[in-house]
Amino acid sequence: MYTYSVIFVLCFYVSYGQVLVFNQCPDLPVQRNFDVEKFMGNWYERNVYTAGSGGDRCNLDTFRSTDCGSFNLNMTDAGDWLVSGRARPIGAEAAKLVVDYFVGANAELPYWILETDYNSYAVAWSCLQSPAATLRYAWVLTRNRNSEEALQRGLSVFEKLSIDTSYLKEVDQNNCSN
Repeated sequence: MYTYSVIFVLCFYVSYGQVLVFNQCPDLPVQRNFDVEKFMGNWYERNVYTAGSGGDRCNLDTFRSTDCGSFNLNMTDAGDWLVSGRARPIGAEAAKLVVDYFVGANAELPYWILETDYNSYAVAWSCLQSPAATLRYAWVLTRNRNSEEALQRGLSVFEKLSIDTSYLKEVDQNNCSN
């Protein structure tokens, strides 16, 4: 059963364009004193860490509180549903989350908030370790669909943490209906 779960998670990650890297997941610092309630609401994906195509137009991530200490995450692309999940903190650092994605079979994946000011930008990171490699995904999120200043603040986090930006792909947020 474990083997099937690993295969499913790897297929899920690769199908959504994550980057395969042949080394360990880095231990990155996350947002200190992360406030989940301030983070709730709509976030536009401005750049995504991707090795493929797809999901590159009008991406919107919506975070909604639940009454059980977790929150729901819905990701859409040009108004179409992509994936949903329920996130909850793991461990002592509230910005280190795990998301149970509902994609036919539950897939539990990390979702870390590296930095946010809650009002304009956020940087999220995911890294899944396998015996031979890691699958990495990253997002630069902004509250305003086309804020260049917020985008630059998010991108600066990658530079500050020495994260390779060569896989970052810009998401087209023009003429969107969602």
